[in-house]
Amino acid sequence: MDPYPFPPPKVLAPLPRLPAPPRTLIRDHVAALLIYRTDAGQFVYRSKVHPIPEDIPAALVVWTMAETRKQQPNSPTLYDCSLTLAVELKVIAAEGHHQGRTDGADEEENWDSVLDRLCTQVETALFLDPWLNRVATITDVNTRMGFAAEGAFVPGSAMIEFRLEYPMEALAETPAGTLVLGMRVDVIDPAADPNRLGRFDPPRPTGPDGRIEIDAGIIHRAK
Repeated sequence: MDPYPFPPPKVLAPLPRLPAPPRTLIRDHVAALLIYRTDAGQFVYRSKVHPIPEDIPAALVVWTMAETRKQQPNSPTLYDCSLTLAVELKVIAAEGHHQGRTDGADEEENWDSVLDRLCTQVETALFLDPWLNRVATITDVNTRMGFAAEGAFVPGSAMIEFRLEYPMEALAETPAGTLVLGMRVDVIDPAADPNRLGRFDPPRPTGPDGRIEIDAGIIHRAK
């Protein structure tokens, strides 16, 4: 008796590698942008689950909260996107910073001033970045601050929420082995076709007018 009465399972082709969505590119770019741009130095993280050391003065955490997409009228593949990008600031207990101290000593600073300076550094970096301003528009900025009890691991924190708007085109993905061909047609302007309208005096320009009237795609799937 055949020990394998059933045909072997068909090996499926691997799924095509999808391109990173815009929110991923924006999040990764902002995280890389903020390194050494603030008092947090190199301690910029792209995930909330990353453990934060206890022996650093401050840390930033960059993550995306929400994204909405609205289809543009008369265009099935174009969307208007709105993304909420969060930059979380965590001030770690460090020597020289004491909550509520306002005695004017140069080496001491209250948590409010520390967070204000960090927020300003983050906002300045994002507002002045050429790449971010080219791909998206910052429409709103919302900042919230919070303080913990004296002696806590993270005595001061802030959350900056940036609202970014950008267009997005949803491109159809084709599996591996698919050949995509395209065809673009420039139709002759009827007013410049002497075979249709006869001769003119003075003569009109003939030939294509430089405007694409037909743009078609042809898909051939290899077997």
